[in-house]
Amino acid sequence: MQAAELRLLLPESMDGFRVVKLNEVIRNVDIVITATGNKNVVTREHMDKMKNGCVVCNMGHSNTEIDVVS
Repeated sequence: MQAAELRLLLPESMDGFRVVKLNEVIRNVDIVITATGNKNVVTREHMDKMKNGCVVCNMGHSNTEIDVVS
């Protein structure tokens, strides 16, 4: 992880939330919600690994967090 990511994740880990990378859990989750403001947070590779019926939604500031083009 980069330093900026660690600063952003620190409050969540202090509140008792387990912080994991998307690649580590993508096969097991039922819902993915983005709220980062970053580009391509969820990629085609992530979507290929998702369970059938997994719900993906974007709560961020732009429509580029989920890579729907590829």
